[in-house]
Amino acid sequence: MVDDDYISAEEAAALLGVTIDTFYVYVTRKNLRSTGIPNSRKRRYWRADVEQLRGRGRKPPASPTDLDAESSITLLTEDNLFYRGQSVRELVNRPTFESVAALLWDVDADAVFGESLPAFPDTVKAVRRALADESPLDQAIALFPLIEKVNPRSQDFSPAGMARTGGDVLRAFTALIAGHDRPDRRAIHVSIAEAFGLTDRQAALLRRVMILAADHGLEPATFAVRAIASTGVSPWRAVSTGLTIAIGRKTRPVQFAAIGRLVKEIVETERPFEPITRRVQEGDAIAGFLPATSGRDVRATVLLDLLEADYARDADFQRLMAAIGAARDIGGYEPSFALLGGFAGLKLGLRSREATFFLARAAGWIAHAIEQSLGGERERHEPHYRGPLPGL
Repeated sequence: MVDDDYISAEEAAALLGVTIDTFYVYVTRKNLRSTGIPNSRKRRYWRADVEQLRGRGRKPPASPTDLDAESSITLLTEDNLFYRGQSVRELVNRPTFESVAALLWDVDADAVFGESLPAFPDTVKAVRRALADESPLDQAIALFPLIEKVNPRSQDFSPAGMARTGGDVLRAFTALIAGHDRPDRRAIHVSIAEAFGLTDRQAALLRRVMILAADHGLEPATFAVRAIASTGVSPWRAVSTGLTIAIGRKTRPVQFAAIGRLVKEIVETERPFEPITRRVQEGDAIAGFLPATSGRDVRATVLLDLLEADYARDADFQRLMAAIGAARDIGGYEPSFALLGGFAGLKLGLRSREATFFLARAAGWIAHAIEQSLGGERERHEPHYRGPLPGL
């Protein structure tokens, strides 16, 4: 519960080993965050801030080469996920994905998703023809540097300027996924829904899945985005970096193929528990499921509720729930957001399910790029050499 993440002044003072008066001095000097208690003059204090303050005496000094480990973008608690302090449980009901992207970037949506559209150079058509058999992800990696060059405002590195470029990136990426020659001003989920022939209800599910996927903290691709953003590149290059890292063999998103195969097996069999039990018997990992020790994925919990509202009587969904029940019975495994997102993609009939996931995640990467860029370029770091020593 979120309430458990706050503690009283007396509890905080005890954790820090100081008097209550000294603690109140820390509140002012150390910027400890707090929230008011209804009908009381007392306040409760954010436990993580107090824990961090308590641990500072035991931590080595930060290196000037360290990337910023603190962020104001996303907070993950045991039972919820917050973007800029707002719960995704409420944000999924916003009418557009763009409004959530703007929230992540800390700007007004109308300021970054206005009438102006990013220009596409003439070379885009030729390159897209050459890459016609490639995924929208590979097309984006190849084309974003070309698009950046013909859009001068890409070189505006103020937070507002990077957010405007971020809007251009999302609209250009949407055009690539939808197969359009040019970006348009329609809402992102509407543009994709019309390209794939989705119903209004399906389009709403797509929008909600994208909102849930927008950011999830400092996973490897986000860390790489922050690293390159600290050198002063535009959001075009930052998102290209995120895409390149995210499709790496050792990153979790690359499990899309394995998850897709599992979902397909589950919905195509009359005994949906068998794909689960077979993998367990063969000693294979169950793609798309989390071990009991890792806890539940909050995004998965929210998405499961949304799917149940739309597909409770759907035979495929009932098979999926039977498989989830089997996984829980066998080892306490819980479905991941990726598994449920894969099922949603199957029901939506999207040709490239991972593309819409990374389109959504691009909004989070841009938020991290903006935040990291404010810290300036990091100093060159000399590694501690551990190889063979030269002879005398």
